[in-house]
Amino acid sequence: MSTYWDSLWYYAGMKMAVEQIRRQIPTEEFDYQALSDCLKDYARPRDRISDLIKSGVIVRVKKGLYIFGSDYSRGPYSRELLANLMYGPSYVSLDYALGYYALIPERVENRDLRHLREEPLFSDAGGPFHLLGSSP
Repeated sequence: MSTYWDSLWYYAGMKMAVEQIRRQIPTEEFDYQALSDCLKDYARPRDRISDLIKSGVIVRVKKGLYIFGSDYSRGPYSRELLANLMYGPSYVSLDYALGYYALIPERVENRDLRHLREEPLFSDAGGPFHLLGSSP
């Protein structure tokens, strides 16, 4: 049976974990290895990661790839970097790059991502990416 002091102890530990992670991870996007390095002093780091996901501190984008939750992020995360980490090596299409830097007057709606593997279209918290195969 959980008491008030147990829950207070739990949330104090969670706050310390969040502060430690934010100090050690400078970017908004990070992988399991970086997260486990931050939590190496805990007896059960996997349980702590599960707790961080359940509480919304971090968001699991894909197995082993995370971003900070909206309440804990320092700024926007890079959708292009996430796409590259998920389907690397890859690069954004020329149309998307030209639209991103406002070198063409049209607004680019689709984020086209070129890579060497054939994968289906995916959509996540970062928005839809159309994956296009590329010949080596």
